Amino acid sequence: MKISWVRRGNDLESFKMIKNLGFDVFDVEEPEKVDEIIRFSCS
Repeated sequence: MKISWVRRGNDLESFKMIKNLGFDVFDVEEPEKVDEIIRFSCS
């Protein structure tokens, strides 16, 4: 199982720990493109 995080571009939360644990973190500027990001990461 692959676990990834989707982060909005203007989100001020730090995902440094999550990235250091080896999880993917995808930054999304436009919320409408979340589906594209998820499809891309699954292929």
